[in-house]
Amino acid sequence: MGVKDNLRPLGFQNAAGQLQGLEIDLARRIAQDILGDVEAITLQPLANSDRIPALLEDRVDLVIARVSATPRGLV
Repeated sequence: MGVKDNLRPLGFQNAAGQLQGLEIDLARRIAQDILGDVEAITLQPLANSDRIPALLEDRVDLVIARVSATPRGLV
């Protein structure tokens, strides 16, 4: 699952080098609710610009990200 690792409080590495933050909590909750095990996923830190390509290229199965649709032609 693609997550941030560079933006507090969404996703960051703590002093021990472990990922923590809102996105990490959400990823683990999704794993628990869908798979029944918070350890059933691998957290993959990704830059914002790499999230959609990683998803489309099957490098990750899910991403935690704020994404919005913008109507074409509007300025």
